[in-house]
Amino acid sequence: INMKLPKRTLPIYEIELPVSKTKIKYRPYTVKEERIIDMASSSDSDSEKYNAVKQVLENCASVDIENLHPADVDFLYLKLYATSESPEVNYNYNVEYWKCGIKTEDKDSEENGYNSKCPKELSGILNINSDIEIEKLNEMDKYSEKAKGNPNSRIIELTDGIKIQLAFKTLDIEIADNIDFAPIFYKMLVSVFVPNEDDSEQIDIITKDDITEEEFIEFYNSFLPSDLKTLKNYILNSPQTTAHLKVKCKVRKKEFKASQSGLINFLI
Repeated sequence: INMKLPKRTLPIYEIELPVSKTKIKYRPYTVKEERIIDMASSSDSDSEKYNAVKQVLENCASVDIENLHPADVDFLYLKLYATSESPEVNYNYNVEYWKCGIKTEDKDSEENGYNSKCPKELSGILNINSDIEIEKLNEMDKYSEKAKGNPNSRIIELTDGIKIQLAFKTLDIEIADNIDFAPIFYKMLVSVFVPNEDDSEQIDIITKDDITEEEFIEFYNSFLPSDLKTLKNYILNSPQTTAHLKVKCKVRKKEFKASQSGLINFLI
């Protein structure tokens, strides 16, 4: 008799993504997919980590994470980690010497002010199910409105009746105040709403298919900085998944708290 190894049947879970409110089904990742994450964790490249997470999430959840909001991607990966590994994540917290163990008033001198009995590093446990929060969700309604029929995009009003519809995108870039937003907005672009030239009560919708990147950048650069304030605030105040960290020094019985975003890099 030829005996065959059994085929594993993996459980299927369903969650609602916090930003788009869409429901996603996913399965835990396997040892094969864990190796992808382990290989990325040894790299200093954020791009390699992003690509590893992208591959694993798309394998396990059958979604294109580039078309999800970054906070939804973080949230989905955390839930995937919790079902595949453990809902608890061990971490180390570096204690700044001037916050604990001060023996003198000289806070600028680590050698003179630090109590050598106090640990410089504390260990903590993050519970994915209870210590994670989606921050700035309400900010979206302050700077944008929902797009009918497309939960993965928002509409932002600019000026003179002009509005722009942007899709959620998880891009392999770092957002900063001085970044050139125009190419980023073009990647996210769904359509532009403009008043009709002959009838201002009528709105014309121009889809991205009819707009080249060069045309959009020229259009973007024609606005006053004040016209684009809401648009930039929409990006800079975007929802984010945040972990609330808490550790306690056993020497001085002092508790330390911190918040950590960018949770994919935190876990990998």
